[in-house]
Parts: sequence; structure tokens; C-alpha cells
Amino acid sequence: MRSCIPVAFAALLVACGASPSSNDGGVADAGDGGGGIWFTTCGAPVCQSGVDAGIAGLAPCTTEKAGQACSPVGASCDPHLGCNVALQCAASDPKSHGCPISRQRLKEEIRYLGDADLTALERELMRFRIAKYRYKADPAREHLGFIIEDVEPSLAVDSARDQVDLYGYSTMAVAALQSQAREIAALRAEVRALHRQVEERK
Repeated sequence: MRSCIPVAFAALLVACGASPSSNDGGVADAGDGGGGIWFTTCGAPVCQSGVDAGIAGLAPCTTEKAGQACSPVGASCDPHLGCNVALQCAASDPKSHGCPISRQRLKEEIRYLGDADLTALERELMRFRIAKYRYKADPAREHLGFIIEDVEPSLAVDSARDQVDLYGYSTMAVAALQSQAREIAALRAEVRALHRQVEERK
């Protein structure tokens, strides 16, 4: 009987974006004037704070600042604030309903994973070699984790940014837990069946 290894994980998920209770710089919504106001967007649902690799496909901002009037509505640029936070020209604050935004309406090509997919993710995660290490820029502090180069390509890695994709990594751990729970349930059912056979032969 194969023993199941429990998966324990902890990930710091940093939600980026300002409070929904106020607009940037205290500026009111643009109203019906035809133009808009520059607002920061929610950015990535999770990110590594303090890291800015730019937003792919989005031109950098030049003189644009949050709270300034803008035109046309719908324009956007990259203010290099990190966490995929952009500036967007809008009639009202896109963060007014809260951050982060991870609704189905914002996604496409959604495919729910089956048992085989969950098992594959569990096996991949079990191959991750856990290491202790120090960053060259901060040698005084010891860290715990895995090395990106050891696991690439993986949904747990954002290779373009040289970062761990914490959302992908933690979801892989959940997939492993679900796979192991399914396996444990099957083993329990098998034990109950064997127990019944033994009882019937008495």
C-alpha cells in the first residue's frame, strides 16, 4: 500500500492595488464630460512586491499621472509601479469594486482539471527539490524554497520575470492535496472491501 505524503505549503500572496474607498489623489470621477481621469488598475491578483519587469505589450507612461485628466477614455500605459499595475484613462475608478479582480468574466479558455491532470501535478510537485539559500544582495537572511532552474518549465514559474508564480505554485499544492485525498478514499474503500471478505469467510 503506497503511503501518501501530506503536502504542507505557505505562500505570501500580495494583492496589488489601492483601496476601493477612494480615487487616486482624491480626484472625483470624470462624470459626463467626455474625457476621463488617469486611474491605477488593480494589477495582478498576486505578485512579488517591489519587483517591476514592465507590462508586456503596454507602452510606458511618459507625463501621465494618476488623478490627471485624460483622453480618450480607454487609453492605458505602464507607469512602472510593479505588480502589473497600469494607468487607465476612465470615467470612474476601475478599482471602485475592490481588488484583486479574478472573476470568470475576465478569463478565457477555462478548462477544469480531471483526475489524471491532478495526479500529474502532484507528481510534478513531489519532484521539486526544496533548498535553503541566500540572495547575493541580502546574504544575512536565509530563505527556504525551490530553485527555478530545477523545475522549468512549470506552471509554478514565471520564467519571463525570473519569479515563482505564487498563484500557480499554491494551486499545484491544492491539486496535490485533492489527488492524495482521492487516493486515500480509494484505499479506504479497498480496505473496507477486504474486511468484508474476511468477515464473510469466518
